[in-house]
Amino acid sequence: MKSELLNELEARGFINQSSNLEGLDDALNSGHIVGYWGTDPTGDSLHVGHLASLMLIRWFQKYGNKPILLVGGATGRIGDPSGRDKGRPMLTDAQIEKNCTGLRKSISKFIKFGTAENHEIMVDNYDWMKGDSHMDLLR
Repeated sequence: MKSELLNELEARGFINQSSNLEGLDDALNSGHIVGYWGTDPTGDSLHVGHLASLMLIRWFQKYGNKPILLVGGATGRIGDPSGRDKGRPMLTDAQIEKNCTGLRKSISKFIKFGTAENHEIMVDNYDWMKGDSHMDLLR
């Protein structure tokens, strides 16, 4: 028997393939789990490219699981060419902070932030990287 969340996601067309759907089903049926949704702070609002994955994490939370929003403050500082002919423009710390604030405001319309067990927390990968010599070179 599939968990209620997997039944919901399947009915809504979110599931196409999986490497271990049975393992995920077992984990969901054993209790609540933690998952993450990530984005780089290249803008201060959401765009249509965020929609499907954000709605998936919304359903994840609605069924009692805990989402973690991972904002890529470190990757936002170095750009991301991703097959493009040039990288993203380098953003200042103030721009990145403004973008993170705007993203959180937009995301909070869909996801609950707070201290309850299944409320989302927001973390920034720059917090793990700042002070490291390779990040200092980018400043």
